[in-house]
Amino acid sequence: MSLPTPDNDYAAPANMTLNKASWDAAMTSIGERLRAREALEASFQNLINLGVGQAIAAVQNEIAPTAAQAQAHAQQIEAFLDALLATSIPATLISVTPSMRFTSDAEVASKASASALADLVAAVALLAPRASPNFTGSPTAPTPAGGDNSAKLATTAFVKTAIAALVASAPGVLDTLDELAAALGDDANFASTVTSALAARLRFDAAQALSAGEKTQARTNLGLGSLAMQSAVNPADLPAGAWVLIDAPLVASNSAALEVAPLDNTYDEYEIVFENIRPATDAVDFRAQIFSGGAYKTTDYSNISLVANSVGSATPHVTTAIDLSGSSGRMDNAAESGLSGFLRIANPSQTANFKRVFGQNSFYDSSVSGSALLFFSGAWHGGPGAITKMQFYMSSGNISSGKIYLFGRKK
Repeated sequence: MSLPTPDNDYAAPANMTLNKASWDAAMTSIGERLRAREALEASFQNLINLGVGQAIAAVQNEIAPTAAQAQAHAQQIEAFLDALLATSIPATLISVTPSMRFTSDAEVASKASASALADLVAAVALLAPRASPNFTGSPTAPTPAGGDNSAKLATTAFVKTAIAALVASAPGVLDTLDELAAALGDDANFASTVTSALAARLRFDAAQALSAGEKTQARTNLGLGSLAMQSAVNPADLPAGAWVLIDAPLVASNSAALEVAPLDNTYDEYEIVFENIRPATDAVDFRAQIFSGGAYKTTDYSNISLVANSVGSATPHVTTAIDLSGSSGRMDNAAESGLSGFLRIANPSQTANFKRVFGQNSFYDSSVSGSALLFFSGAWHGGPGAITKMQFYMSSGNISSGKIYLFGRKK
């Protein structure tokens, strides 16, 4: 059988039949709940009564005596303040001890007097305030450790130590800012001044772009005159009359011809030097041809050679080339038959006149079985065109060995 419950506010269920059994069951449930509530209320009332009693006892036993003592001490303080305001020092003073807030008048009297209090007031008057104090005399303070960066007072000892660390081991003539400024020439832009000055100096540790005037001045300062040490010679830097080797020597090795170039307006004059030129065959002549107008010229040469040997002779006229060994097949392929000497040509790039060459050679003259000295001069009169190069060859066969050097000079 269902009974009323808290879930539906103790309403009678719809299927509940009202009879004696259901009535007794409902009332029994209500009675149990009422007795439980009454027991709980009685328990709370006992706790409340106990707490109130203990609180009252605590107030009576602890707080009341302390309050009474505080009231008595307050009366003593009030009397003491009244005496101070009346400019009268009382016979007893207040003191604090670890065991109680106030001591007896007799004990205070033994520790203080009116004159002692006056001295204390006077001494306090001499003390500087904590806010913006104005010290007099020679006040002292603890010296912070070196390098301290806190808000502590900096003593004279601390400042002196810091200055000594700043000066370090600087010499006496450079240990003040004024001396340092004087050493820098009093120049506020010293770094810029030095940088600009260094930029105008000749460097030896890195490449440097210099104008023609700067190069000239640098060579003069270094005592090099107008020619500096260079990997490649600039003809404009050469002193007048200086010969310069233009390139590595041409080396013959059974060569049909050796070509010398360039012959242009870089230099005013060229000299071609022969070193021990030997033919590959016997009874040949050593000859030269000029390159002009896009080709080597094989006609229109005029030349004469004077051979000085044991009999003396002059060579016949050759028109296909310039004869450098006297014609008539004087050179043989022998160990002693090498030719050495030079050929010189002036201003090969000019086009106003015919080109002329001259020179001197020495070689073994097989026709007389002895040494010969050859003086020669020649010209190409086929036209006034510029010469750009020359070639050297034997009248028959190849050049077996030897070297040819090209030199140039500015006049």
